[in-house]
Amino acid sequence: MFKSLIRLKNRIRIVFFVAVIFVSYFIMAFSYTQRADASGLFGVKLKGGAYFQHLSGSVSVGNSGGLLLPTTISPSDIGLQTSKTEPIGKIVLNILYSNRVSFSYVPYNYTGSKTLSESINFNGQAYNINTYVTSKLNLNSYKLFYTHNFSINRYAEIGLGVGVDVFTATVELDSQQYGNQSISVRAPIPLIGARLKISPASFLSFVGKLQGLTIGSKGYYYHFNLGVNVKPVQHLAVFAGYSYDNIHVNTSNVDGTITFKGPEVELRLKF
Repeated sequence: MFKSLIRLKNRIRIVFFVAVIFVSYFIMAFSYTQRADASGLFGVKLKGGAYFQHLSGSVSVGNSGGLLLPTTISPSDIGLQTSKTEPIGKIVLNILYSNRVSFSYVPYNYTGSKTLSESINFNGQAYNINTYVTSKLNLNSYKLFYTHNFSINRYAEIGLGVGVDVFTATVELDSQQYGNQSISVRAPIPLIGARLKISPASFLSFVGKLQGLTIGSKGYYYHFNLGVNVKPVQHLAVFAGYSYDNIHVNTSNVDGTITFKGPEVELRLKF
């Protein structure tokens, strides 16, 4: 008898808990009628901010079939910075409610200097130990991406899209003794991606984004971003999040994998 009463109480608690969930859901559904991203027939968003990058990875520059095999070097080997704050610029067009076209520009420009602690071969030139060198990595990303959004309910939407990211990169090493050696690479990488947006309130949303693609042995690019968007007034929003960019290129005598990651903040204006 006592066990039966306990089972009955447990069932009542479960039913009550489920009922509370359903009631809460319907209250939210009827009290909040705005779509997750009610952009209208046409809208423009301008975004600008800062990306607090941390650099890691390695790269070799030179012909692997030549007499001097290129040395695989990390940023610290040639004195490059490993942390840098770079600007972010984005333009987003919202068309016919569910279509989103974005263009973004992000620079990744690093410099440094160091007295080499070991000999390296860079672009066909040997740099001996104890050589003082200055180094430079200039990488720029120009990304164009189209997304079609699908509403899950009043609070969430998922977007699927395609695009292309064109990378231009220059790697340079200079010393008074051996002169200047540099090499430039231009790599357009097609992308596919998904975007999830959850808006529990009209002024608050959480956004996650994943983009990338692999092109055989020539390279790949993967971008991950997760953050929160707060809209204090109708046409102004502040975004804070974390980004991760992983780039691999194996072309034009450059073979390297570089990662940039760190927090970012943006100010967003909507028209």
